[in-house]
Amino acid sequence: MPPTRKAARRPLRDRASVGEPSDPRASSPATIATNRLNELAEALDITLSELAARIEALEHLLVESRLCTLDDLIRSREVVDRREKDR
Repeated sequence: MPPTRKAARRPLRDRASVGEPSDPRASSPATIATNRLNELAEALDITLSELAARIEALEHLLVESRLCTLDDLIRSREVVDRREKDR
C-alpha cells in the first residue's frame, strides 16, 4: 500500500490560537465591561418582570381568598409610592 500524503497545513502565524478573539478590539476592557453590563441588564429585566408577575399572582390570591380587598391593595401601593418619593 503506497504511503498517503498529508494535507498541507497553514503556517501557525496564519491561524488564530484557540480562545483568542479574531478581533483584537473585542477583548478591550471597555468592550468586556459593556458586554457584561448588557448581560446584567437583560437578566435584571427578566427578573423584574418575573417578580412583578409573582406579586400580581399573590395579589390575586389575596383578593380571591378575601384576605384583603382591591382597595386595600391600591392603598398599600400608594403608601409604597409615597415612601419612594420621600427617599
